[in-house]
Amino acid sequence: MRKQNVPQAKLDPEELEVYIKRGRHDRNPTAPQRPKAFLLSASTSKFEMPTSPLQGYDQIVAVSQGHINMSLDAHFSDEKLLQWEVKNELGKITAHMLPPTVALVVPDEPAKTHFMLNLDSGTFTYYSPNGYPNVVHTTNWTLAFIVNLSLDAIDKLPEKLAEKIKFKGSYSVSQLLLDFSTPELISFNYDLSSTPGLLAESSDTLLALIRRYLQDQVHAPSHNVLGYAITVPEPAVANKIAPSFPPTSVRFQTVAHQPTSPANDCILFLEMTDKRAFPNSYIGSTPNWIEEDPLDPHHAGSMVLSKRNFWDRFFVPNSTFLNVSAVHVLSIVLDETREPGSERDDLSLRAPADYAWQSTTAQGMKWEWELIRPFVDDNNRSHSHHCYIQVDVTLDITKNAIVTNCTGYVVQNDGNNDDWVIDANITYGFEFTLDNVANGALGFGAKVNPEPDCQISNLGLSDIAARMTAAIKGRLQEHLDGMVKSSLLGVNDAFKHQAQFVFPGSGTFEMKDPSFNEAGDIVVGLIYKQE
Repeated sequence: MRKQNVPQAKLDPEELEVYIKRGRHDRNPTAPQRPKAFLLSASTSKFEMPTSPLQGYDQIVAVSQGHINMSLDAHFSDEKLLQWEVKNELGKITAHMLPPTVALVVPDEPAKTHFMLNLDSGTFTYYSPNGYPNVVHTTNWTLAFIVNLSLDAIDKLPEKLAEKIKFKGSYSVSQLLLDFSTPELISFNYDLSSTPGLLAESSDTLLALIRRYLQDQVHAPSHNVLGYAITVPEPAVANKIAPSFPPTSVRFQTVAHQPTSPANDCILFLEMTDKRAFPNSYIGSTPNWIEEDPLDPHHAGSMVLSKRNFWDRFFVPNSTFLNVSAVHVLSIVLDETREPGSERDDLSLRAPADYAWQSTTAQGMKWEWELIRPFVDDNNRSHSHHCYIQVDVTLDITKNAIVTNCTGYVVQNDGNNDDWVIDANITYGFEFTLDNVANGALGFGAKVNPEPDCQISNLGLSDIAARMTAAIKGRLQEHLDGMVKSSLLGVNDAFKHQAQFVFPGSGTFEMKDPSFNEAGDIVVGLIYKQE
């Protein structure tokens, strides 16, 4: 009986080559050749995503196909990792492998993706029923797989393996290799594979050997994945301090770049925090997750952090230091404008205990406080002071900043001295911005803007008003500058810990050009940093 060849791809050869290899950066003849180790680009471009793409998710991280494949190339630059030597009682494969590749998008299957093993030389030996060895050369073979990353499929895995795949907050390429190469999640795809010379009678043996290879690698004691060790540590080890927005669950989805640009197709990590339930569906149409910038070939992905997490649950409750500072400002003005010899009044002892914001809106919050206090001093002289301060905070998307404006006044009145009636009006503010800081973490910057100003009007004390004004401005500037440095340490620490959690281990990504979108989400571009 004549031997039959295994059916090859239904696509024509040119289509097949483009489809299977389309994520490989070096398949583009116009693309610059990449080095084995790649560093950060010096591009000045800025990634933006004006509207919110979250659609009910708390946080989404997108990683591009092109940069997954670039990193796979870097990981597999060691020749020892590219040697195949696998056998069973029915046959063996001795071959040399090129770095694996991914082609993320499977049409109409948002939780499935393609993973390819590429053999450039070697042999596949299988034994006939009579024990006779048959040898097939594996030159230019591509072994293509469909990977099912749906939660239903992952939840059917052994518990420890499922936990590794759903490792929350980890996006390293070594983690992706685990996701893409777990034998229980993949199925061989004849249509997308290219195996010249393979005969139908040997296909079962070939699949058994491939499965054996993947099984041995994934479940080896060192947890090697296709020869590369997973080094992502547990969050508690990588970061001793709890992160600000830890994801508590994750699901996967692939999205195509529009117009067609396969290297910028993305795998999305759809995350929920605070043990909240997933939305009922995958995300629908969104803006592109990758900005095509020819000057920035290492732009790898993006992260969007929900306004709910950053603004509502983090910044609003943690920014009451602005209100504490406002009361201190009133105390400074009150102290500088009191009549010589009169008692000091520490307003912090009279202000609300929690300084909580009194009103909040979608884009801001407000706090105000007033004190009217008549009193009699030890010499039985009547006095009064009337103090008021208002703090307004606005998330200003046009400035890409959080803007704080503070206005207030202090009125001093000595009932026994008509000359000592002083009305001091105060204005100052802050501008907070998202910044890039050392090692690719996300930082929070601030400056006093506008600078403090005090205008004093009085009845008969014009000779000392100028001196009072100068003294007040000096003390206010010193206080506000110190407050910016000390109070923002906590905010920056929270962002730093968040970055360490989201990008654990050696820091697969670095953050770039953080901004706010129209919905108030934080949008951050990501670039690869060599692991």
